[in-house]
Amino acid sequence: MARRPRKRETAKELADLIFHQLHQDGTLTHHAVMLGGEPISDSAHAQRRALLPRELFSELLAAGLEPLADPLRHADALFERWRLVGVDGTEVGVTDTPTNMRLPKANSRRGNAAFVKLKLVAAMPSTAY
Repeated sequence: MARRPRKRETAKELADLIFHQLHQDGTLTHHAVMLGGEPISDSAHAQRRALLPRELFSELLAAGLEPLADPLRHADALFERWRLVGVDGTEVGVTDTPTNMRLPKANSRRGNAAFVKLKLVAAMPSTAY
């Protein structure tokens, strides 16, 4: 079955996505309306975004981003020979199993915490220098 024509141009959808990423509060739908678009649901935006080719995002990032770190002057921006582009840390609660019960629990003001928390750090390297 043939699709009906798009109501919104790809360029408009990209503008909405970029505008949305630059603003902290509000939904994508809210930001799209602020830019003068028709109100469509966040799920409709998600469907349209899923249909966009990945190459489009790669080209957009390549056009708008470039390395700021100089390997000689900014050694702390590198991990071994890899340029570090992101670090994220989080805690995950794990269930009480016999194996997990051997892990240390954090202290709280009322003694040990109820659940074990695993601390995770993800480093996202990019291209090597």
